[in-house]
Amino acid sequence: MSIPPAPTRRIRLVLVAIGALVALIVVMAAPAAAEDRPMLRRGSTGDAVLTLEQRLDQLGYDPGTIDTTFDTTTRTAVITFQTAANIARDGIVGPITWSKLDQGITNPNPNPDPDPDPDPDPDPDPDPQPDLLKVGSTGPAVLALEERLTSMGYWIDGVDDRFDQSTRHAVVALQKAAGLSRDGVVGPNTRGALDAGIRPAARTSTGSVIEVDLSRQLLLVVADGTVVEIHDTSTGKGSTPTPTGTFTVDREIDGYRYAPLGTLYRPKYFYRGIAMHGYPSVPARPASHGCVRLTYPAMDRLWASGVAPVGTTVEVYR
Repeated sequence: MSIPPAPTRRIRLVLVAIGALVALIVVMAAPAAAEDRPMLRRGSTGDAVLTLEQRLDQLGYDPGTIDTTFDTTTRTAVITFQTAANIARDGIVGPITWSKLDQGITNPNPNPDPDPDPDPDPDPDPDPQPDLLKVGSTGPAVLALEERLTSMGYWIDGVDDRFDQSTRHAVVALQKAAGLSRDGVVGPNTRGALDAGIRPAARTSTGSVIEVDLSRQLLLVVADGTVVEIHDTSTGKGSTPTPTGTFTVDREIDGYRYAPLGTLYRPKYFYRGIAMHGYPSVPARPASHGCVRLTYPAMDRLWASGVAPVGTTVEVYR
């Protein structure tokens, strides 16, 4: 076997060195490892949140104070970014959102013009009361509405002076309990239900129970017969009804479950493949394939409050 001439060996060594250098560059340029890109949601803390907020700020999405806490302002910035990126607007930062952040999608409207100052009112109403409150309404009347709903047990994801989708779902839940039109708009009839303090009553009397009222499409968090929280829900439609009876949460997934009939967010299963889970669409009517749908923030609430761990009784009735 002949030995290649020295120049040929040197060329090969140079090629090997170049290959190693290229491989090193590729590794250094690769996206952050998965452990540096965890799933983040409101309440998350740490360096990954700081990285997220810095990136949002670079792209023109205002995350508020840039620190290590994923708060409501951060979530709003994430949803705005997800809207611009044309992906699911759930306010949760998972692999798809991280990937879109890497693509550098900037805010198409980073500096909206502020509302002009209103003309001074020579005779202002000391306690204005708008006829209707709905999504997009703001001000003291909305704050008073949210405080009243919360005091009655209708859950809202943050009490402020903005009528958002969480407020609308709380209003719909009240309208369901009162037997009103389920339009999510606060008019005279809904104000009457607020003034009357209408709340659903629990069916169970002892223990920590999740009750699902199929007739009124409500999910109730119950403690020893007292309704603690009321959530808007959408259960199984006529062709795929939610089963009735007494069940137990027997397993749960803290993340997404990609199922043939759709993606379930943080599901808590209580009967075979039937679960309480987060879903992007929670209409005021039965619409699911048998599961109990909640909004993503409401599902986060069930997890964070610890009211439905494995072993919890689930009472489903009409």
